[in-house]
Amino acid sequence: MLVQSLLTLCVLPLTLAGFYSNSPVFELDASNFDSVVLSNQTSIIEFYAPWCGHCRNLQPEYVKVGRHLQDIAIVGAVNCDDSKNKPLCARYRIEGFPTLVVFRPPKVNLESKTHQNYAHATEIYNGPRKAKAMVEFVADRMKNYTKRFATLTKLEEWANKDTGRPKAVVLTRKDRLTTFLKSLAIDFLGKIDFGYLPLKSGKDDIFDKFEIEKDGNKSVLVVYDGDKWNKFEGDLSKDGISQYLAEFADVEEVTDRYAYLKSVIKGEKPKKKGTKGKSRKRNEKKADKKAKQGTR
Repeated sequence: MLVQSLLTLCVLPLTLAGFYSNSPVFELDASNFDSVVLSNQTSIIEFYAPWCGHCRNLQPEYVKVGRHLQDIAIVGAVNCDDSKNKPLCARYRIEGFPTLVVFRPPKVNLESKTHQNYAHATEIYNGPRKAKAMVEFVADRMKNYTKRFATLTKLEEWANKDTGRPKAVVLTRKDRLTTFLKSLAIDFLGKIDFGYLPLKSGKDDIFDKFEIEKDGNKSVLVVYDGDKWNKFEGDLSKDGISQYLAEFADVEEVTDRYAYLKSVIKGEKPKKKGTKGKSRKRNEKKADKKAKQGTR
């Protein structure tokens, strides 16, 4: 009886506060699971019980996963011991704790004119319970909607192809595609097309065209709006980039989702915001842009 009482006291605070409160891991439940997980983003979800010793051992490594994949993929957790979540855990046939499930969204074909309605694929993670292994597992399953370019000629050919969407390109100091850029292309899918071009020695035409320091170490974001290239001078964060991209396309759905996810991770109930003011400002920007183009 004494051991059982001590165990209850140890588990109770975690149950009340949430297993992952004040961390980069989304504490999800039946009310917000679908809206957070069933999106274009790849997710890894831990189905757990607060009394589970293996869950408690996994907790610090899983927080590291959330930290590494913050703003890149969804790292979430569901307390299956909570009565309101039991139907959700039953839906995904959770039989033991912890169970880690990766949710992979269907590939979106932007050229298709018909609506695609495929379900998310689920895959149980049975690999090492270490942050590095889990991060790599999730990153490998992220969809890629970015194009790689080796020359300025190929980049401009792609930019001039009319898709009805602006083109955003990261001129990167890294040779490989980063998960951050992959996540940006996923977030703005159908709104803005993304590409990247590694900055290497001998690419003088690229350095000259975009006025980039050859000896620098910073990546550069440029956007082609159908008329000219625009160079972003701000902070290469999701918030900074999304605010800049709002000048070229209607990305209100994206910024609204960012705000929603922030509220969920803070444990807040999302507030509905009116869009009339935003729409009016966006239309005014478009009108100003057309007026400027007409005076050239």
